[in-house]
Amino acid sequence: MKKRLFPLSLALIILLLPTQNIQAQTQTNVEFFHGLPSLPDGRRFMARNPLDPRLPFPANEVYKESNSPLFGFVEVDGVEYWGQIEFDLKPSNEQSDEETLQIATNQYPKLFGERGYLVDPKNSLSAYNQDWNKDTPMPHAGIVHVPFMWNFGKAQLHDTQVTLQALGSPSFYTDIFSHIQTFDNRFDSTNSTWTLGAKLLDWPTNRNGNQLIGATIFLPSAIARNEFNEDATQPDKRFLTHQAHVSKEYTSTLWETKSKEQLVEEGFSIEAIKTRGVGMSTLTWQTNQIELHIPTQDIQTIQAGFYAVRILWSMTKGPSS
Repeated sequence: MKKRLFPLSLALIILLLPTQNIQAQTQTNVEFFHGLPSLPDGRRFMARNPLDPRLPFPANEVYKESNSPLFGFVEVDGVEYWGQIEFDLKPSNEQSDEETLQIATNQYPKLFGERGYLVDPKNSLSAYNQDWNKDTPMPHAGIVHVPFMWNFGKAQLHDTQVTLQALGSPSFYTDIFSHIQTFDNRFDSTNSTWTLGAKLLDWPTNRNGNQLIGATIFLPSAIARNEFNEDATQPDKRFLTHQAHVSKEYTSTLWETKSKEQLVEEGFSIEAIKTRGVGMSTLTWQTNQIELHIPTQDIQTIQAGFYAVRILWSMTKGPSS
């Protein structure tokens, strides 16, 4: 299997020792592969509503006064919808985490992603550019958005495992939901399968190099949607989703397309199989159901401080079936 890795996340955490503070929040920065084509203007938009991936992302109403090309109206099934149609440019690699956090505010939030374009599948399937990124392991598919930041609040350390609940931020549209968005334009066969996974690049680490060995980020089983589902607002049964304790030790599978054989057995048509996971798909969690688990069997070695952890997201081509 060929794999394309998308290094993402700085996670930060806030804990309390009996007499000291430990801080952290989870931030996710994604590295995308490059070369997405800039196609002519038209009914083409990247940023999608995670609860209905046929529609543009429902941005903060303040941007209705903006002249930015990131926002606009899109007609879907004869109805016009306003929203964010292209992602905000992701911060440069030279930018510090503190600088990135200052870019977005609750009043003017940001939806970070790679600025790319995809033809609206309901407009013309033939307009898909099949030569996209042919020098990459996954030329016709990719991750275009991941949650930018979670904050895990404060906690008192004790002799048992500490569990911290994620607190989203209106500045990054994660206050209620957190989501991942993928695209796949391999419409030419029934073999367009893929799997999405995640792992920690290291244990949560503070500025002195002290680590929270064994810590995991718990992601519950999420809701997967696809713009070609009969009702795009409902979970797409052509996907499998999995809860996982995301760890440094291995990649956890979170989301995958079902095999052709399984879908045939479940009664799906060939056309439904051809559109499994293609176009735009979203995976959505309730932010407050995401947790950071910190084992405290070695509580004497844990230092107070600001901890950070990087997450690596990966999208892997599935088997030929």
